[in-house]
Amino acid sequence: MAPPYDDLCTTRLRLRAAGHDDAAALAALLGSVAVRPFPWDDDEPGEAELRHLIDETTRAGGPHGLWLLEEGDGQTLIGCAGLLPPGAAGEAELRLARTSEPVVALLPAHRGTGHATEALAALVQHAFEGHGWTRLAAAVPVGDDAALRLVERVGFVFVSEVAGPASRLRTYRLDQAQFARADALDRTDRAA
Repeated sequence: MAPPYDDLCTTRLRLRAAGHDDAAALAALLGSVAVRPFPWDDDEPGEAELRHLIDETTRAGGPHGLWLLEEGDGQTLIGCAGLLPPGAAGEAELRLARTSEPVVALLPAHRGTGHATEALAALVQHAFEGHGWTRLAAAVPVGDDAALRLVERVGFVFVSEVAGPASRLRTYRLDQAQFARADALDRTDRAA
């Protein structure tokens, strides 16, 4: 089954829309302890779970979906990213319940290169400019300093610290107007 949403491209990355045929590659990527992001902090997702998630994001419509992150050549898988219906952020912080949450996971060799910032900014732009969304949310486990820096670099603003399902979470929001005012070059320059 082909994904109903488009591929996205940045200066250095291709975000290829994930379909059912990509579930095995996603499971292998996310099965690595070094790569596992929220919402899979405590479980190793299998192919069936990922096919179900692809179906769910497709049904949710709009900008929801999962993308495989490939370097510009389109041959090298370096991670994945997604816009998911509200999860921990919406459950833990009711003010964020009617939003969507981004997730980004990179293989360790590609961390610290700015790829995560580039991918997240592309997803945010896709949601705001491509689909007219007005707000996104993020929930980051306290202590995950790399994820905290990532969401703040893209412009997410701290909302609260709350008890999450497995640990304390810092919740964030990003409004479309804030993102539109942000200087994209500045955001890229601050990538780590």
